[in-house]
Amino acid sequence: MAFPNVDFSASLVRDAVPGWVGLDIRVSFGPDGTGLTETVLHDEQGPSARSRRP
Repeated sequence: MAFPNVDFSASLVRDAVPGWVGLDIRVSFGPDGTGLTETVLHDEQGPSARSRRP
């Protein structure tokens, strides 16, 4: 049986500017099937936050 990991952390560089939002998402998996997801949140002024989820 498998369960999703609910741990989540986010680091905010600054408040996001209202309007369009972009996500740069990278996912990697190890040989045993465990994975890591990393996301950078962008707005019209550039990166504003980063999150990681094991």
